[in-house]
Amino acid sequence: MTISPKSSLVTLGLIALTCWGCNHASGRPVGAGKPIVIHLTSEGFPISDAAVDLSGVGGGTLVSSDGEATLDHVPFGSYRVVIHSNVRMTEIIPTVESATQRSSKRPPKSSIPSKYHDEKTTPLEIEVTKDGPDRFEFDLSK
Repeated sequence: MTISPKSSLVTLGLIALTCWGCNHASGRPVGAGKPIVIHLTSEGFPISDAAVDLSGVGGGTLVSSDGEATLDHVPFGSYRVVIHSNVRMTEIIPTVESATQRSSKRPPKSSIPSKYHDEKTTPLEIEVTKDGPDRFEFDLSK
């Protein structure tokens, strides 16, 4: 099978059109938006063992030791905030142990209530607008 130069140019053109305006890191279209910060606390103390994701945006980011998750570019719109426990795999699957030690070890209990783990049940919502806030505060103990 031979590929003609004309069909190669058409293919390259379609690829270029598909990716035009995409975020090179994620491949998602980049529209108007802005960076935001989500600050998480529980009873006034920062939550640092978590990852934040916005419904429909994907990707997400880890929360820093001071309880902040910074998302570099969030397109304008409404989002449900999903919070996952940030569990390290070595805490669940130790690297070198006997079979009896492995079977008795359980994953650590998440400090994040389960209602925040799913976009269908999380009560946390944000509205990202051009003139609106770029920082959102949530106390998960409430």
